[in-house]
Amino acid sequence: MPFKSAKQRRFLYARKPALAKRWTKKYGWRVRSKK
Repeated sequence: MPFKSAKQRRFLYARKPALAKRWTKKYGWRVRSKK
């Protein structure tokens, strides 16, 4: 599941850095655009 917002990305890096790093490696650091 990629990041849905920049706020979510910041929260995960602050609270759960291992998960955030895994998501960044798998999906990239960009926030998924809303369609």
